[in-house]
Amino acid sequence: MILIPKEGKDPRKPENYRPISLLEIPGKVFEKIINNRSTSYIERCNLCNINQYGFRKGRGTQQAIAAIYETIAISQRNRQQCNIVCRDVAKAFDKMWKPGLQYKILNINVPHIMEKILCNFVEGRTAMIRLDTVAGPRFPLRSGVPQGSTLSPTLFILYTADLERPNNCVDVSFADDITQIMLYPLKSKEMLTAVTVNEIKRINDFEKRWKIKNKNKFQLLSVSATKPKEVIVDQERIPFCNKVRILGMEFGTRGVSTHMKRRLAMAKKQFTKLKRFKGMSTNTQLHFYKTLIRPIMDYPAIPLCISSKTNIRKMQQFQNRALRPATNRNEEDTRLTISELHDKYRIEPINTRLCTLSKKVWDKMAITNEELARTSEEQHTENPHGRDHSWWRRIAPYLENGPPDPDYAAVL
Repeated sequence: MILIPKEGKDPRKPENYRPISLLEIPGKVFEKIINNRSTSYIERCNLCNINQYGFRKGRGTQQAIAAIYETIAISQRNRQQCNIVCRDVAKAFDKMWKPGLQYKILNINVPHIMEKILCNFVEGRTAMIRLDTVAGPRFPLRSGVPQGSTLSPTLFILYTADLERPNNCVDVSFADDITQIMLYPLKSKEMLTAVTVNEIKRINDFEKRWKIKNKNKFQLLSVSATKPKEVIVDQERIPFCNKVRILGMEFGTRGVSTHMKRRLAMAKKQFTKLKRFKGMSTNTQLHFYKTLIRPIMDYPAIPLCISSKTNIRKMQQFQNRALRPATNRNEEDTRLTISELHDKYRIEPINTRLCTLSKKVWDKMAITNEELARTSEEQHTENPHGRDHSWWRRIAPYLENGPPDPDYAAVL
């Protein structure tokens, strides 16, 4: 194992390092083959949790965030009360209970040879820690699966697949990150609090039963405009936050406007680092912009595509400022307008690019989470003139209108 320090953590504490396993090449090739066959079987037999978006084909953080956002937007349109709980699992891969994992493998009816391979994968493993050129003695691994193996995420997803579906809550999982969205249709704060406590305990009980170590640190956000009632779980008070960060997306009590401002600030900071390459060719500079800066601004496409026009124009103005220096090496380009530069170098304006990306995400959502996509579209069909919440606008009506007109937001 090599130990990689976690960003922003105290390097003097051992728990602030991530152990990455350096595995043998032949073993990694074999694990890749077994993983491909395992995932194919698991998906074909619907053995995964339907709300699990991590390490699954056609799913990712974009779809997970879209599911969370759209669920909140629908609830706000229906004037439901809503609480969001973000859970943090400690050492998810390193502390997985081996007998529990083997028990679940034996109860999913995979072919017998596959049972033996998967159960044998976690048995009798040893490791040694290497720091620079110094390696310590070998020691047995009594729990967990190796970080660095392609099989480990699949086994973790399988281990948590039997988490029961909630009644008054929507769970959205990405590997070991679970976001719970508690909904209640009436105005009673006490009932919403009771639902929140029950749903937190539901997952707590599951984690306790299967020896999944939770840090007992919950981030709790109330989307309701009124002052929320205190939440107490097992005699421990859980305070409410003004904002939570889920898979890199910042959700606040007033929507997601602060997230776009933060992403724009990150893009500007990254752009200053690339000024050292200003002597390179136009194509090289534009390649750096497309691969290192623009992805910062367009993540995640949903819900940024339906953010305020003012924020989108600010991003477009930054793109214009990045485009001009990169193209000033050609005298012909200095005479072109911003819109002509975009057309010449095939760079989409921010507003149309966000629409294109969000359409791709939503099309995948319609396959991976058909129920949510259908609910959103049916709600719009039944009441097309109904008003969305000003901070939580639904994505279905936006996409139905087609791509917007390009807005180049010329710098004043």
